[in-house]
Amino acid sequence: MNKTMRVRSDERGVRWRAILSGASSRVVLSRLVNHDPLGLAEVVAERLEAGAWLLDGERVLLRSVALCARRASRYHGRPELSNWLANLVDEAVGQIIDEDGQAELTGAAREPAVYRDLALPLGLEPTAMGAACSAFNGRPREERRAFFSLVLAGLSLDEAAARDSEAPTALARRARRALDAIMGGAVDDCGGLPGQLNLLAEGESGAGFSQLESSLGTAP
Repeated sequence: MNKTMRVRSDERGVRWRAILSGASSRVVLSRLVNHDPLGLAEVVAERLEAGAWLLDGERVLLRSVALCARRASRYHGRPELSNWLANLVDEAVGQIIDEDGQAELTGAAREPAVYRDLALPLGLEPTAMGAACSAFNGRPREERRAFFSLVLAGLSLDEAAARDSEAPTALARRARRALDAIMGGAVDDCGGLPGQLNLLAEGESGAGFSQLESSLGTAP
């Protein structure tokens, strides 16, 4: 943990009693939504990045705030606040992934606006993003992380492999499996690949995937 993150964590720790103690869940909720005093938005961003989850951050934050308000009366300083908040965010992520998976099974309608910001960089229609995210989030973390590194973070294959101490070809294969999951989800949902995602599939969307494709060759 770097110095800045440690200072922010310490600041949250000093304030938690005034925010979480001695009040109903409704009162705690009103405190939490007033300028985010515990820095939950930062924790959400950290946990989504650490888990390489393709989810709407605002949705995860709202769920995390609700969980925090409901559990506030049970928190008495252990575990350390930063760990407690991280566990709540992870629980919120798990709930949302389960709900999205159930929605895929039942065909329940979802609000396209939730997925608009996620859909744009991948060239997907928001209506197809739910299925694509569910498929992606169902893949192992190593595959999701490889995709994040090469496609969303824009690292070169060599940079990502060096960071993770992994062979470039193995990393590229993992990223490709994550991409295949997104493609499969989009195809199942809308019956065909949108134009930009089709370019991704063909390796024409930038240096990351050009390197990925050259490393993969024709191997599955």
